[in-house]
Amino acid sequence: MFPAFFQPRCRNFLSRHSYSYSYSTGPPAPKRPWPDKRSKGPDPKQLRVSHQLSYLLRHGAHSERLPIRSDGYVNVDALLAHRSLRGVDFAMLENIVRDDAKSRYHLKYDPTPGTPYSWWIRANQGHSMRDISLDMRRVKTAAEVRMAVHGTTMQAWESISKQGLSRMGRNHIHLAQGFTGDVVSGMRNSSQVLIFVDVARALEADIPFYLSANFVVLTPGNEFGFLPREFFSRVERVKVSAAPIPGWEPRAEEEQEGMKARKEEEGVTWREEEEVEVVKARAEDEGENEDERVNQGDSSVQIVDDPVDEGRAPVDAVEEIPEPAAETEEERKRAARERRKARREEHARTVRRLYALQLDMF
Repeated sequence: MFPAFFQPRCRNFLSRHSYSYSYSTGPPAPKRPWPDKRSKGPDPKQLRVSHQLSYLLRHGAHSERLPIRSDGYVNVDALLAHRSLRGVDFAMLENIVRDDAKSRYHLKYDPTPGTPYSWWIRANQGHSMRDISLDMRRVKTAAEVRMAVHGTTMQAWESISKQGLSRMGRNHIHLAQGFTGDVVSGMRNSSQVLIFVDVARALEADIPFYLSANFVVLTPGNEFGFLPREFFSRVERVKVSAAPIPGWEPRAEEEQEGMKARKEEEGVTWREEEEVEVVKARAEDEGENEDERVNQGDSSVQIVDDPVDEGRAPVDAVEEIPEPAAETEEERKRAARERRKARREEHARTVRRLYALQLDMF
């Protein structure tokens, strides 16, 4: 009589749970229920090397006595011999170039006669050295650029709202062709304000625009190195609301003319549009609009990508709204609670941004 373990009904159990392996291969590794620590974000050493690489290729080649060509390329062997990149080999450099989410660098094999070393590397944009001339493509029409937006902070916006965008110490002002929700080259992930540029209007004023190798929109600005605010189409906060921020007033006449033309093409009259705005204004008083949801912390409300509706506030529609009733004590308490909640959420967002900035520094 065989033991119960070897009865026929147990043979399927043994076949399912038996492994086939040899002494050379060994048993398979057990499946861990916890995540692998090796897949936890970028390598800190690669981040440090990438930051140093960005400094050398964009700003510090001359001061660090690193030979650099007029097109921005630096010899890889000369770069790896620099004292700040000790311990970095060609394999790590290749991984940094390949894994960079914003395509900041370009590595190429260029056998030059009389030069024993043939690998060269450069930064695609962002140089502050005046003698660097990159192979950029000139933008001739606004149709070549699907979007031109500059990300900045609220602190920087105070000066930008008065004098316009400045190229600062760099050769160009950087404009991205997308939002910060994506990994986009030309914009920092910590941007709080989005400045949309009217490329067509700027081209008419003879302000040049270029496209870099990684499709960042670059412009040197006017003769003083500024892109004046008259070329801004609209300015928005990032993931807060679609309303213009303080210090930005759109051109009302041009906005209304563009709105009329667009609605006439769609078959909607201007009076019908005003009636729609009246309904929206009444919905705001009843607390049913999306701005109320934003104040209550609903993160599903995103920026509306409509350059006309966001910046226009119809005066006729506002005048037709009846006077709101006086607030009761309960409504005042509820409003105070919502304000406290909004302040707590803003504080939490600020802490998260500061933590992200600290991670970027290392």
